[in-house]
Amino acid sequence: MSLNLCFKPFWTNIVAISALTLSAVAAPASASEPGVTVTIMDIETPEGFMMIALFDEAGWGNEAIEAVRLPVSGDSFSTILVLPAPGKYGIRVFHDVDGNGELNSNMIGLPTEPFGFSNNAPPRFGPPSFADAAFDVDENGATQIISLK
Repeated sequence: MSLNLCFKPFWTNIVAISALTLSAVAAPASASEPGVTVTIMDIETPEGFMMIALFDEAGWGNEAIEAVRLPVSGDSFSTILVLPAPGKYGIRVFHDVDGNGELNSNMIGLPTEPFGFSNNAPPRFGPPSFADAAFDVDENGATQIISLK
């Protein structure tokens, strides 16, 4: 599955989506595949889509391992992302309020739609490093609660 969540220099477009091929819903993890339960909090506008992408360190910001585009209808929501194996992963998410498939930004490139990262890693003149957003997943899976900014 290819979801290119790139961060261009100095917030030009914090999350640009190209070659958008997303699963409609995340498949539940099986006994042989670990999963990460992702809960998104602080949804102010219950419309549009939540764009969630899971990365390993090699693909951080460039090539998602798993990606979903799910409709938003409340002030929080949860889904399970299937992982290829236990390991270290990071998540990038944004709320595509207007449903145009892109994170909108203002004239100077700052995001105008809500976004977030695993570990609630703070952005600093761009996306956080993988080290700040990374979390461990064992054979039992993991949980991430992300507050939108």
